[in-house]
Amino acid sequence: MRSSRACRAIYNEVDLDLSCLHRLIYDSDSDASNSASSSSSSSPHFTLISQPEINRSEAYDLDELYRKLNDTYQMLAKTTKKSDDNDESICIICYSHQIQAEFRPCKHQACLSCINMHFMTSKECFFCKTHVDQVVDLITGRVIDSIKPNENNTKDK
Repeated sequence: MRSSRACRAIYNEVDLDLSCLHRLIYDSDSDASNSASSSSSSSPHFTLISQPEINRSEAYDLDELYRKLNDTYQMLAKTTKKSDDNDESICIICYSHQIQAEFRPCKHQACLSCINMHFMTSKECFFCKTHVDQVVDLITGRVIDSIKPNENNTKDK
């Protein structure tokens, strides 16, 4: 499912703070109707759902996105709490994200951010320079990317 993959990617962002996202969408101190009816002496609170550019359908989509992110965040927080205690679960390239994927056939591991950046210029393993045939998601076991041997050859004849 595409939305759970997106939620997992957002969860793995180092700077994600769901309370800030909640405040941006809803304003946790007050709701949109209170903000709109507040006196001119107090500064109005910005919320995405109270903006005139956001229609009801988009507000509903924002609400659904936040709920999915929050549910995914809670689920992943429970499952990754055990591995967070282990320094070996941190990507040794960037030292900021959890290891999420594995190169095949060499089985070296890194986070998806580092792998995506590296794959823009090379189809070889960071560490051993072996040609990568597949990138596998360590959580789901699914193949994220599959590379043909000729894909790495960019030289013109």
